[in-house]
Amino acid sequence: MADVSIEAGKLNQRITIQVDAGTTFNAAGQPIPDWQNWTAVDGGLVWAGFRALSGREYERANQMQVYATHMITMRWVPGLTAVKMRAVMNGREFDFGWVNNVEEANVKAEIWCGERIA
Repeated sequence: MADVSIEAGKLNQRITIQVDAGTTFNAAGQPIPDWQNWTAVDGGLVWAGFRALSGREYERANQMQVYATHMITMRWVPGLTAVKMRAVMNGREFDFGWVNNVEEANVKAEIWCGERIA
């Protein structure tokens, strides 16, 4: 049984939740997402806790890439989903991979996300 309680002191980071309002494509056919603050919460701003889970380096297209995974903990908000959502904290972008409504209790969300560093 998972713990659905939230210690307010652990929600010590202010993040902005954003949603992709519609991806367009440039002349070369590259996608350009239109990220906008999620209006289901106060301008997209919420208090959250962060925990780094892992990181790795790999080579792609002859360039070194760094990728890190994190878990964001926050209060549950209806409509929160992994599809076309991300969090922004101090200029860092975290793409949602999985959103867990802990115990389906609508109290606590655990969001597994990835951050492309370089």
